[in-house]
Amino acid sequence: MKAILSHLAGSILCIGLTLAQNHAAEFDRICPNTQTTQTREVELSTGFYATYHCNKRPQIGQNANLGKLAANTPEECIQACKSQPGCGQVAWVSGQAAGCYGARSSGIDIHQGSLIITYREDCQKQNQPVVDKLNQDLQSTDAQLQQCLKDKQNTAASLTNCQNALNACQKKPSPNPNWGPNNLDPANGQCNQNNNGKIVTVGGKRYKISYNTAGKQQGFYVSWWTEPSFAKQGTIENCLAVCNNWKGTTGAPGRYCVGASLAASTGTCFVAQTNTPSQRGAEQPTNDFCVMQLL
Repeated sequence: MKAILSHLAGSILCIGLTLAQNHAAEFDRICPNTQTTQTREVELSTGFYATYHCNKRPQIGQNANLGKLAANTPEECIQACKSQPGCGQVAWVSGQAAGCYGARSSGIDIHQGSLIITYREDCQKQNQPVVDKLNQDLQSTDAQLQQCLKDKQNTAASLTNCQNALNACQKKPSPNPNWGPNNLDPANGQCNQNNNGKIVTVGGKRYKISYNTAGKQQGFYVSWWTEPSFAKQGTIENCLAVCNNWKGTTGAPGRYCVGASLAASTGTCFVAQTNTPSQRGAEQPTNDFCVMQLL
């Protein structure tokens, strides 16, 4: 048992000696001229300054000592003090009582081998990077705002132009008020170039107009037919009304009308009559004729 206690005591002594030696080495690093009471300030981090007072110790009054702080270097010692409430300075002590000791701010006495460290903070310098970043963000946001305002102004101008154009269009009278519900140019019985390709609706059925085209008598299923009872219709829409109401006649017994043709010069109407409603009448190029195929 005595041997164990003796070994333990030796280990503790060894640790204490090592700690004292380390603290002495750190003291010598900060205060290379061990006989003077030199003072110097060092910036340990942005805006955080430590002042080293060599061979000095704090005047410890009542309730001034804040106890030992965990630190391996003088720099760590004063950083630990910074985060300790009420701590204004530290003593870096060598020798038997080696360690980092925090204390409230107080006077300083000369004491060989002891190092006092006080600190100050330049808040403006510490916060300047944050301020600079915020200023950059502000400038960037302001630039975005200005662009948004510009885009808003341009969009508003475009909206105004569109609204004005719409209003003008709505107020503008139809250029051809007499062209009828299918907006067909009335010239030549509605059989003219202006109506080529138009799709018209008569009696609920839709037909497509082809100008300079006539029906061609070709094919078994569909026959183009006209007779005095309906020949003179005069216009495309009238001719299509005949087709739309087709029921067949004695000469043209087909039950269905799948299209019509109009001769522009005479107004004669032809119907494409068939018993096969899926078929369509053949066509051929012919001047001043129009064909209207059922869609």
